[in-house]
Amino acid sequence: MCGFVSHEAPPPTRAFESLGEEISVVVTGTGPAIASEGNVPLVRVGSMHDEKVLSRVASLEADILLVACFPMILNGPWLRIPKQMCVNVHPSVLPSYRGPTPLFWQFREGEPETGVTLHIIEEDLDAGDIVAQGVMPLPVGARFSEVNARLAERGAALMVDMLRRMRAGITVPRTRQDEVLASYQPFPKEKDFRFDTHFTAERAYRFMRGTAEWGVPFEVDVGDAVLVLEHALEYHDDARMAAAFEIDGDRVRIRFSEGVLEAVGRCIDEG
Repeated sequence: MCGFVSHEAPPPTRAFESLGEEISVVVTGTGPAIASEGNVPLVRVGSMHDEKVLSRVASLEADILLVACFPMILNGPWLRIPKQMCVNVHPSVLPSYRGPTPLFWQFREGEPETGVTLHIIEEDLDAGDIVAQGVMPLPVGARFSEVNARLAERGAALMVDMLRRMRAGITVPRTRQDEVLASYQPFPKEKDFRFDTHFTAERAYRFMRGTAEWGVPFEVDVGDAVLVLEHALEYHDDARMAAAFEIDGDRVRIRFSEGVLEAVGRCIDEG
């Protein structure tokens, strides 16, 4: 078995210890400490086109290639390495939120739930058959890192369950993704931290709390004014206010389509 350790979330390799299976190699751009701790052979990847790396992994004659938030795209030669299949753990309920950073966009949309999907890796990004899925709440005020960690744990559990089934001779179900329901979002840019008061106060709060760890200021268009917010303090669904926004020191109150948000920030442009 070849494990790919991501730099974005706690790697799921520890979960495999309960299987009593050998992890042949960890291929990673980072994460050498994890490999060292588990006495797992480590292959450093700078480029997926490196023939030496490809040959090293292929020489292991792996049955399955498991990928967890690996920051590089696997293509033809890599997909032909395992005897059975390549499986990726993706932090969304596919086919929604395909792409490199799905959790960011789920926070931006104010989603009340998130989830994780195991899917077969194909040439089309995140579009392969679904092997397993798990859904979990996305609590109001949750932080990116804590949700990412929970998704990694859930994904690892799904992987272990899949491997146990395969070892017992149980056929792993494969469900094709519905392209009608599919969506793709790219890596976020600075402009994606900008929004307006068509959001509800709850959605703005969820987004700001969830992505504050990125360290990018939020810009909010309020009529002719632009507010720059550092972080959200609280929101009130049933609150009302006559003015579009009010500022008291570094505390800003903003009227949204539904409710009022309180945050730390300032006004940089009043038209």
